[in-house]
Amino acid sequence: MDILPGQGLTLKPRPPFSLELTAGYHTYFRGDYGADTFSDGTYRRLWHREGKPLLATVASSGTTDAPELRVEVRGSQINEDDGRFAVERLAWVLATDADLSGFYSLAQGDPLLAMATQKLRGLHPPHTPTVFESLALAIAGQQVSSVVARIIRTLLIQSFGASHFDGRTYYDFPSPEALAEADMAGLRQAKLSARKAEYIQGIARMVASGSLNLEALRGLSQGEVVERLTHIRGVGRWTADWVMIRALGHPDAFPSGDLALRRTLSLLCLGGRPLTPKEAEDFSGRWSPYRSLATVYLFAASRLGLLPELAQVR
Repeated sequence: MDILPGQGLTLKPRPPFSLELTAGYHTYFRGDYGADTFSDGTYRRLWHREGKPLLATVASSGTTDAPELRVEVRGSQINEDDGRFAVERLAWVLATDADLSGFYSLAQGDPLLAMATQKLRGLHPPHTPTVFESLALAIAGQQVSSVVARIIRTLLIQSFGASHFDGRTYYDFPSPEALAEADMAGLRQAKLSARKAEYIQGIARMVASGSLNLEALRGLSQGEVVERLTHIRGVGRWTADWVMIRALGHPDAFPSGDLALRRTLSLLCLGGRPLTPKEAEDFSGRWSPYRSLATVYLFAASRLGLLPELAQVR
């Protein structure tokens, strides 16, 4: 694609694609979540590249079956490389190249997923821009409710990732360097427990020093990713599963240790009977090799209040 600073750009996602659902899911259907905002049909994200803030905005100019996205990248003294950097990140964050066809074909043989894909057609599985961001967010959300996790993550980002741009305040996710240098009192003011603050800062310091290259996880098998991540202090299997889905785009990860996911499966498939992680893992096998997409669609249905309707198909 041609990228010229100050001019509009076009992204053409693989259909079907819905910006409303994809950006909505990325912001938990709340309009804004941490560093990401989606309002009035426009997705916005601020990034820094070589110290320069780049504000990217995306709006739909097509349809679900013929999708087109209008992209604008703004910043002071930006060049073509800055624009390309921002657009490539947008394409990854919004998963514009995701191929839903295999998952949708599998869903036709499963009444629950068939209805979910019908209701949520065009939802692509959004990603975090970096593995570090996903890992830090996952640790911040360990063993707390989704409401509490949102508060903690928002405070962490607003405390260490604020940036003023064009007369407004936007938030980029804090860099490893910023969190490595943060004082413990500041991390605790973001409502992190002492243990979680230690975990996140420890990882940030390793990434900032170059002793830990999280981006090197890209392209590894799921087993290799789990092995490497779970050797990091503060990272267990639940966290590793979410990193594989949110940061690495693995198609068949399934966070069976997630209580909310198990409750959703219990409601939709087993009449409310509680599930152990092992039972949830075994049950999810019917959705392999697309369990990551099944997870995204089930959480989207939950956040949009569609579970009672989906429960009626079983």
